[in-house]
Amino acid sequence: MLNAPVPIELKVADNNWSGTKLFERLESQLIGDYLRDPRSNCGIFMLLFRGEKTYWEADHFPGEKLSFDQLILKLQKYADVLVSKHDKVEEVKVLGVDLTKRSE
Repeated sequence: MLNAPVPIELKVADNNWSGTKLFERLESQLIGDYLRDPRSNCGIFMLLFRGEKTYWEADHFPGEKLSFDQLILKLQKYADVLVSKHDKVEEVKVLGVDLTKRSE
């Protein structure tokens, strides 16, 4: 039985979020702030996609234009690296919800 808070950071990815800023928010907000709570060792970084933006650019991947799916995959890989550097953090899942698929 889990008896600890699991923080969820939710962002609408199309709302003027650059790829660079999303990577920064994953690291500083979810891992660096919310997971400081000694009772929490797992977190969720959830992005919603409404279909208004076609790609994201990030300083971590210069020159690449990331689709929403690519962005989610690269954020998860980055989260895995960050988790390996934080003894207290057990797991962070990056989830992407593509709202354009709900009408299919």
